[in-house]
Amino acid sequence: RQAAIDMWPVAIVFALLLAYVFIRFGLKMGVAFILDMFIPTAITTGIIALCGIKVTNFTIPALLIVMALAFMFTFIFAICLKDYSKKTDADEAFAIVTKQTSKIALVVSLMAIIALAFLLIFGSTLLKNFAIVSLVGVVLNMATIIYILPGLAKK
Repeated sequence: RQAAIDMWPVAIVFALLLAYVFIRFGLKMGVAFILDMFIPTAITTGIIALCGIKVTNFTIPALLIVMALAFMFTFIFAICLKDYSKKTDADEAFAIVTKQTSKIALVVSLMAIIALAFLLIFGSTLLKNFAIVSLVGVVLNMATIIYILPGLAKK
């Protein structure tokens, strides 16, 4: 029961971000945003439950980081796609944006993984839970932005 109460901030942030995206980018990109944010967040939450990681004041910010990274990567993808579509044809713009966004996601994710690995190794028990949740989310976000989002946005 306490875990369900603790997840309300995550749900509220998720809903506000999605409302903004639908207003800004329309239905097609909004659906891509939903799936790209939902997949890593849901899987990370499932891993928290399966591993028996206690939901604390440190796991909620970790989940918010997972959502923020997904939002950031997808937002960069959508903005770049919108800008490049004005300059070139749609297929060329999509190829350029997919390549650039994948590189950005890889570099940002690797930097985050290194920092979180240090927290996992040298941190206290509470920080280790934060690091584990964040690491799972960062890896899943990296995979979704590189492999899943381009397929969702193209359709």
